[in-house]
Amino acid sequence: MILKEHKNRLLTIIQESGFDPGLFTTQPETIANEEFFAIHLRNSSIRFALRPYGDFNTFQFYQSTFTPGFYFTGPYGYYHPKDLYAKFENWLNTVVRPHLDELNAPDLWQALQDTLSVPTGQKQSPLDLEPFSEDEKVQLRVSIERLRLSISNNFNLQSKQLATVNKLLKHLSDALDKHSRFDWRGIAINVAVTIALHLALNPDQTKQLFQLFKDVFSNVIHLLP
Repeated sequence: MILKEHKNRLLTIIQESGFDPGLFTTQPETIANEEFFAIHLRNSSIRFALRPYGDFNTFQFYQSTFTPGFYFTGPYGYYHPKDLYAKFENWLNTVVRPHLDELNAPDLWQALQDTLSVPTGQKQSPLDLEPFSEDEKVQLRVSIERLRLSISNNFNLQSKQLATVNKLLKHLSDALDKHSRFDWRGIAINVAVTIALHLALNPDQTKQLFQLFKDVFSNVIHLLP
């Protein structure tokens, strides 16, 4: 049996570490024929299990690791409360946090596929390997300027972020003189991904950014081959 004093302190550590306690569940778990108090991260196999070890203020524990398969390792024994709390906090920061960060990170390639996809059946043509005409360059540079204004208007950018966006879009504009249509499309995709990463956009904002790219260039050229 784990004393309520220790259970409550573990919950406090979860809160102090910036996690929503609702992300976790607790339940008894039998490990190696011994009963443990197990703290589970919801909808995952990630858990931290502990039990008194000799007396109420000495503990043995097992923990999941941030590795493929989230291997459950242990036992680790003879930890007094202060040391156990430090181990639990470290587990939250090195296992739970990176796992949640991964779940919440936008999948930029999937967002690109969902937002900038080319109609089914469209194939690469010999024209894709040709350079842009001067008229096309003018149209695209106007579109790039529209995109710059749209990004500035839709996202609350700091001065350094805006400078980086401007630099990337200038690179995209300059690339019109140096690359074929096909290669330029790849550069445009890379610029979109780089901007999303630089601005640290959440998934919804990332989709919004890619939609801006699609809207701006839709009447001029498909971004994907």
